[in-house]
Amino acid sequence: MKETHNPENPDLIFHYNRERRLEKAPESVRKAYEQKTPKAPGIFRGLTSTPGLRSVFFVIILLFAIIIGLTLFGSPEGYVDVGSVPIKLKAFLFDEQVYFTLTCNEVDLYDKDPVAVLALVHAVNEAGVVLDEREVAGVYAGKKLVLRGLFQDHGIERVEAQVSVANSSAKTSVSVDRN
Repeated sequence: MKETHNPENPDLIFHYNRERRLEKAPESVRKAYEQKTPKAPGIFRGLTSTPGLRSVFFVIILLFAIIIGLTLFGSPEGYVDVGSVPIKLKAFLFDEQVYFTLTCNEVDLYDKDPVAVLALVHAVNEAGVVLDEREVAGVYAGKKLVLRGLFQDHGIERVEAQVSVANSSAKTSVSVDRN
């Protein structure tokens, strides 16, 4: 680097020499430069180096496996299969009313006669007390069937439905979406 502010010596050049600086440095500084820094252990070696960390590592693996298993094999809230008819229940709050939709999804290879779909829908509060109930019905013939209804909101937390299709019945429930 050239220093031009000194009028007596305008071409002053400074060179850095690590070896000369380390000769005058304290012993701890010289050892720090001579020794290599220890290599940091990898994530698996760090998580299995002590018995306590091993147990934490195995708990992490177990929770990961449970989450993956529930994601792949668990059925989502509000879905049920009644007599080979896939049914989905949804409920949401709008303008002081809870709207619910019971959807019988389309089945491509449905070769049976049309069947009656009957659902008894309950509005349930936080304590599990049934506040109101509605009955909705329709005829399912393999195409999408949507059954709708509404409740006045009096602290409804969940909507439960007892669905009957032909000779089969099942129960499903869903929490009310308040967003």
